[in-house]
Amino acid sequence: MNNVPKHFLEAESTIKEVSYDDKNDVYMSQSQLKVYNFDKITRWYAARLNNSETGNGIKSNDALFCDGEHFVFIEFKNGKIGNGVKKELRIKALDSFIVLCDSKIEASKLISGFRGDVNYTRENVDYILVYNELKNPPSDSNKDKVRDSVNQKANNPRFSLAYLKGYLFNKVFTYTEDEFERCFVAVHAQ
Repeated sequence: MNNVPKHFLEAESTIKEVSYDDKNDVYMSQSQLKVYNFDKITRWYAARLNNSETGNGIKSNDALFCDGEHFVFIEFKNGKIGNGVKKELRIKALDSFIVLCDSKIEASKLISGFRGDVNYTRENVDYILVYNELKNPPSDSNKDKVRDSVNQKANNPRFSLAYLKGYLFNKVFTYTEDEFERCFVAVHAQ
């Protein structure tokens, strides 16, 4: 689109770049697929709020993918996902939803018909968490195995993120790095 807002243009990136874990100096993906660095967009947004303290506390997902028809939030987690990280993921998802829906962001210039409300996002915006499989193996406890099996059959994501599906977003996925490459990158790279 020719009318892409400047803050989106300045946030253009690749999946590889936004998947970078600076603490461990590793990329979780090598994909050159174009995305928007949503951390940059959120910083731009926060700078325009009247209360800088509010802006400093806003959390955001790593990337926003847009194919011209729908948005997909993408978050990368290379470390162990315990209860504290699960809480952080929920806050990031909620804050990112709020930022995307604010008219200041001008998301409607990227997708014709975009509406900044939950009725729209729960039908048209997806969420993906990409995680390190080696650091987050399936549990050995019988209780967890049963829960994981039920969730897998119901296509529910891991890490207590199932509640986002139908609440804020349409589809919610938790992918290992390999699953992400196969189920998302390969599909959209064509």
